[in-house]
Amino acid sequence: MYSIDINQYGSSVQCCVCVYDKMQALQAAQLDPEIKNKEDVNNNEQQLENKTNNCLPIKQQYVDDVDELAGSLQNVQLRESPQTLITCKICKMQQYCLSHAGADVDMPHRDMCLVLQELQQVLNISHPLLLHGAIKNAHQLHITTGQLKLALIVKLQRPLSPRENDLICYPAYCMVCYRLESLTACTACGGVAYCSGEHRQLDEVNHKSMCNSLRIYYNPYKLLSLEPEPIKTFYESLDLQSSHLVEAFHRATHLDVTSDPQSLKTLAGYQRFATCSSFSCIASICLALTHVHLECRPGKMVKIYIVGAGEEQLKYFEEMHLKFFFLQYHDVCILELFFVGQRLLPRSKKLIQFMFKGLQRTVIKQTYAMTFRQFTDTYYIHPTLLVLYHPDLAQMSTLTEQLADIQSDDHCWYNCLVSVLQAHGVPICYTSATKVQARSDYLALSVVADEYDINIKSVYNFTENPYRGILPQRNFSPNDSETLIYANNYLEVIFSNCILVSLNIN
Repeated sequence: MYSIDINQYGSSVQCCVCVYDKMQALQAAQLDPEIKNKEDVNNNEQQLENKTNNCLPIKQQYVDDVDELAGSLQNVQLRESPQTLITCKICKMQQYCLSHAGADVDMPHRDMCLVLQELQQVLNISHPLLLHGAIKNAHQLHITTGQLKLALIVKLQRPLSPRENDLICYPAYCMVCYRLESLTACTACGGVAYCSGEHRQLDEVNHKSMCNSLRIYYNPYKLLSLEPEPIKTFYESLDLQSSHLVEAFHRATHLDVTSDPQSLKTLAGYQRFATCSSFSCIASICLALTHVHLECRPGKMVKIYIVGAGEEQLKYFEEMHLKFFFLQYHDVCILELFFVGQRLLPRSKKLIQFMFKGLQRTVIKQTYAMTFRQFTDTYYIHPTLLVLYHPDLAQMSTLTEQLADIQSDDHCWYNCLVSVLQAHGVPICYTSATKVQARSDYLALSVVADEYDINIKSVYNFTENPYRGILPQRNFSPNDSETLIYANNYLEVIFSNCILVSLNIN
């Protein structure tokens, strides 16, 4: 049964109680013995509507899709309808539908709500966003939300949850006039609001470019801890330097991936979309390796070190992801993966062997719960590629927490960078979520390199990664103008000291 994490969903212009209850209904119905096939789903449509009638916005209900049922309720979808928003009378930041107008403080919202209530009382203001008077422009809104975020972190003495971040950094206001009352959410994405139909039309051109991305971001299925769609058969490789993730996934699996809103209303459609996105990490490695000439001979191996790894990264190197790697690099038969990071569980080693495209493939996955500096002081390394996923070397994403003197889970990268850069001639691949972080990451590397008289050469110039993830994420940094970002959004490959045109694999 799927687990549900309400803290992952925080639209300020949608009723989160409704979304949470919808997912609970889906979770319960998944194990309902009465629902065995598509015909049963048709027969039970009214039953599902009755189960969720008390928690849905006006006329929103479960219906079946035309696709075949892939497991219990895999193709259940949600219809959209306009919502009249009722504001929480305590904090003024969370919106509710008419059915939940009295539920002023749901549990995940409580901590933030009470802090904002106190702030309004102390400053004698009627709304937290009126910190500096009525909002008149985007710059003023940006400053206000940044200060509110800092105040909340200081008062709560902890980093904000994704939901709290969403409510503060992307509050409910009219996208045209910044009005805070009498708002109606966009029925397509549920991510922005307007005070009138006229203002909705005025913003139509600007909003169109990001409406579908917001629709994906606020898709209620993101609350479910979905396992990737299992993929066993792989077909074609392609020219990595002239393609992108969706095309590479389609060529490799012969499975279609679409961001079409109708497809993503189904659990199966969203799962397929998320599965494609999960190939971003391995595909980024494949792209980085195109800058290294691999002379692969029988018995040789490719060694890749994932530096600063956490448990999150491990799920992107399952057997299906590894098959994608071998599909692109057919001559490689042995792949050794070293995951090195303080957030990992104690050391482990896993051997995976399978036949793929007529060759025996061996993958050795090893995890080390330590910093890379500690690792290089203990073990001899001879990598083919060093990889850092979202290292945020300058800690740009946690500046607010640093101002509030809140301890972060992240460690200081300085000593690790020294060890990374001293692996002379080895390509170093790192990804960043935003262009600001990409530039600051490169600056951090350059500063350390200069201090140790190490020359570095960059292959890319802060270029958007064609193999970035396709699931949008909100950017909660108050110092960044990019509002929608993606996993592995920007890719950089650098060499330290010497550039190797040909790399023999030991």
